[in-house]
Amino acid sequence: MKKTTLFTAVLAFNFCFFAFQSCSKKSTENEVIDTASTGPTWSGELLDPYEIFEKHYEALGGLENIRREKSNYIEGNITVVGTGLEGTFKQWNEYPLKRKEEVDLTIISQTSGDDGQFSWQVDMNGKLQIQRDPNTVQERKITELLADYEHMNKNSDFFTLTFLGADTANGAYCYVVELKNSINEDREWRYFDTSSYYLVKKIDFKHPYETHTIFSDYREIDGIFCSFRQEIEIMPLKQKQIIEITRYDINPFIEDEIFIMPEEGTPDFVFANGKFSEDIPFDFVEDHIYIEVDIEGEKGLWILDCGASASVISLEYAQELGLELEGTLTGQGVGGTVDVTFATLPPFSLEGLEFKEQRVVAIEIQDFMKKLSRMKVNGILGYDFLSRFVTKIDYANERISFYLPESFEYKGDGTIIDSPLESNMFTVPMSVEDKYQGMWRLDIGATGLSFHHHFAEENDLLDIKGIESISFGADGEISDRRALFDFVRIEDFVVEDLVISIPEEEGIGAFADKRYAGNLGNSVLKHFILYLDYQKQQIILEKGDDFSRDFPRDKSGMGLWDTEEGVEVFFISPGTPSDRAGLEKGDLILSIDGKDINDFETLTEIREIFRSDEGTKIQLKLKRGDEILDIELVLEELF
Repeated sequence: MKKTTLFTAVLAFNFCFFAFQSCSKKSTENEVIDTASTGPTWSGELLDPYEIFEKHYEALGGLENIRREKSNYIEGNITVVGTGLEGTFKQWNEYPLKRKEEVDLTIISQTSGDDGQFSWQVDMNGKLQIQRDPNTVQERKITELLADYEHMNKNSDFFTLTFLGADTANGAYCYVVELKNSINEDREWRYFDTSSYYLVKKIDFKHPYETHTIFSDYREIDGIFCSFRQEIEIMPLKQKQIIEITRYDINPFIEDEIFIMPEEGTPDFVFANGKFSEDIPFDFVEDHIYIEVDIEGEKGLWILDCGASASVISLEYAQELGLELEGTLTGQGVGGTVDVTFATLPPFSLEGLEFKEQRVVAIEIQDFMKKLSRMKVNGILGYDFLSRFVTKIDYANERISFYLPESFEYKGDGTIIDSPLESNMFTVPMSVEDKYQGMWRLDIGATGLSFHHHFAEENDLLDIKGIESISFGADGEISDRRALFDFVRIEDFVVEDLVISIPEEEGIGAFADKRYAGNLGNSVLKHFILYLDYQKQQIILEKGDDFSRDFPRDKSGMGLWDTEEGVEVFFISPGTPSDRAGLEKGDLILSIDGKDINDFETLTEIREIFRSDEGTKIQLKLKRGDEILDIELVLEELF
């Protein structure tokens, strides 16, 4: 029996969703995995893994009979345990590649598929995305080979089966076989019942996730046995799903139109002039883009972030608006996981641009952003917003423009870079010092430039001399080390003297993804004028007015945020001026050079003082517990 997959969607902060498998073929794409499992133990004679697979197919009804299945139609029920999300799915498959899935969870729905040439998906607000990134291309090739049972060829150039030993799974004693391929690093462990040779469990490894699936309730359909129930757990998100099949038709007639990419409906936005909105002002504060959004006549600041796989409303603001919150899921942030829920955002507008209501996710971000910036942030405009347009960001002049993709024609002298979307994010080739080369995820919601942990480990960067620091994401803080590198190169552009952070631990979030060298954020992008073209899956770079600017950096080694008690030191980097001056974590700053701390309007004003010239002496009055202290801090270059 062919194995099929209910598309694993990626929503806010790349959190993963739904993975249905039927009986015996490799899933098409986007299954989630990791390598943390404890392996099986075995002290007996090693068995032939190909013979185990042969007995498995024989137990299901015989490989010859299974090969007769050229298409199927499946219906069933889905429950995402503990989230309040449950509903139905429909799935059409025509092997080796054509497929379509429709998922209806009442509060959200999804459609995805493959027309035989390209995989595609429709987001929860109806935007079509064609998936032609290298990872998807590789996964489609694997799917095609598995559909032809190439993995049963002992001399295959693509697949290797290895007997790992024996283990128990779902109460059964099982043989465990690993299936690896030569196309990418994905692998899977299959657990076969030693008595029945049915598949009892499968672990899919696809960094940075790990998907455990338990198969049960085998039933006969046209002489072939198939599992009608799967219990799926996605690690490290600990998201549990239950799939129950209610209908399975083998070799039904399926119209070709089923697999064709759907046409997008009526646009959910309108420009005042019909085609574009140009030169909208934004605030570029601490390397974040803040843009003003009007909802129900009230204007507020939203962050622009192409790294958010869905737009986000702060939970606090959603409650202020009286929005109904529905369902709860665990999402993936940069270093770990974050709880999200769903809401319907009322119609909103920007200068020259109006949007209809949108489905968004809600996360607790407002209090945290106030703490870091003293600014009230109502939400994040992510993929669901940006994918509608060609977006031009002029960092130096703090102006942003949105264009209809159909009418946009680039006439500048910048560099056009093919940048296939992967998990709704652009990917860009970049090298560091012409030595550390790889694909980087472009993220205008990230303030800095960060290596992924695995890339740093492979390139002996984990022990490089640098400054200890802390980064923040929706999921909390990440400990890292920051080091100065001479330059980075994107195509013919060279940006010099950049600090790049290196996560100290692999973690479980986006920075643990082994497919990429790192995250490319605003510390680099602010040197450019940047165009994001989702329809063509391209970016365009032009030198901005600040291309050659030497942006000042912190020279204190101290992290500050705003609390109810006042401006607090939340981090001191060892060996830096703040450390040598005797500052400690938890100190409250009462005044700077005699100026009361409350006379500063923003934290940026305060931080800019600590970016002054090397040798600058700063007089600080601090409160530490019940003590009042006077400390002199002398700034110096940290790198």
